[in-house]
Amino acid sequence: MAEVFRKCTAYKDLTAGSPREREFLHWLLTFLDTPSVWFHLSPVEVMAWEEAETRLEVGDVALPGLALPYSRPASVEGRLVPVDGEVEGNIAVAKFPEDVDDAKYLVLEAARRGAQAVLFTGRPQRRIAISGEPGFKLDSAPAPIPAASFEDLQGHIGKRARLVIDVNMQTTYSYNLVAFNSLDNTPMISAHWDHWLVGAADNCAGVEAAVLAFSELVADDVPIALGLFTAEEGVAPRLSTGRGGRSTTSKGGNLRF
Repeated sequence: MAEVFRKCTAYKDLTAGSPREREFLHWLLTFLDTPSVWFHLSPVEVMAWEEAETRLEVGDVALPGLALPYSRPASVEGRLVPVDGEVEGNIAVAKFPEDVDDAKYLVLEAARRGAQAVLFTGRPQRRIAISGEPGFKLDSAPAPIPAASFEDLQGHIGKRARLVIDVNMQTTYSYNLVAFNSLDNTPMISAHWDHWLVGAADNCAGVEAAVLAFSELVADDVPIALGLFTAEEGVAPRLSTGRGGRSTTSKGGNLRF
């Protein structure tokens, strides 16, 4: 049954509205298809986000990085300074907090203090969704300033630099998948499949466990439902990318089953 886990983790950045997600959803439907199981696909409007390139130019050196979703396209310049220093008009540098979800609060505070961007440094490089307000809401806006992850910036503190983030953002449609073997009200086992980078713990292992439990209960003829969801880490669709960005909007119906 680890086949589900292997398939899920084979996708780097399995994000809402992407072609990779559509392929994975087709695969799940085939994998789960048995005579006793029905399916319902529920359309969800999402902001699809995909990185083209992120780099930091320091003198003649260009360092590759990972943009943190959902940073808008950006080209900003400033001095690299510690996040607890004089960040106004500069680019703040910080280590990822022990709880990576707290990265959002570092970005929001740096933006409040006038930073041009926040760069997280350390190995391995990470992605964590950064929204423009505390808490976790699907309709949150992206963070007010760009953020990115780089392996090692400590040797460049104090130098002037230029951060370039090139991403594609588009409003499109994805689907939540519900599978069930009974038309009565039944318990539901649920998990989300969208993830950044490999996504083993967030949340391919959860998808594996949910599918395994559902399949075993179906085999025992126990009434049960399975909910597999997209856009667990999303922001509000139909947002402007800001100046210099690339953004398109596509109508619903471009995912066909």
